Amino acid sequence: MISPKPLAKLLKTPRIIWATLTGGLLAFGLAAGKIVAIKPPPSPNSANAMLLVCAVLAASCLLLYPLLRAALMRSIQRQWEAAPGQDDPATDLFPRWMTIWLIGAAMTEAVALFAIVIFIVTGHMLAMACAAAGWLVLAAQVPRESSVRRFVQNTTGQTW
Repeated sequence: MISPKPLAKLLKTPRIIWATLTGGLLAFGLAAGKIVAIKPPPSPNSANAMLLVCAVLAASCLLLYPLLRAALMRSIQRQWEAAPGQDDPATDLFPRWMTIWLIGAAMTEAVALFAIVIFIVTGHMLAMACAAAGWLVLAAQVPRESSVRRFVQNTTGQTW
């Protein structure tokens, strides 16, 4: 069983990554607001087409991430059953948890960044609203001990 102190230490790296992703996205969004304020508006047709592409990207990520996560979880569970780790399953499985978490965070950030680019190009406020929603989803993905514990329990079947 892992004590809270080592798990907190393991979570430092993903929390730094999370803070960088959310902070960078926020800074890029704020810069985009300044850029759009000083440029002329584009044609409405290009804005609609780009918003549609953003919606398709967001829907794709919403549909693909759960499938990808489930496939990775099955693979990790099979590997664990074939060769259980050392004394501490959380330490052994932490890099795999981090991979799955990072994929979700990166997919969320990609949609939000694309929405900000659309906002810069089109000036359409709906694009910035999509970016803000992406930022909120990313902000909610802060790495937590409970998430790692749940992952380990789902992978190993061990309650701790």
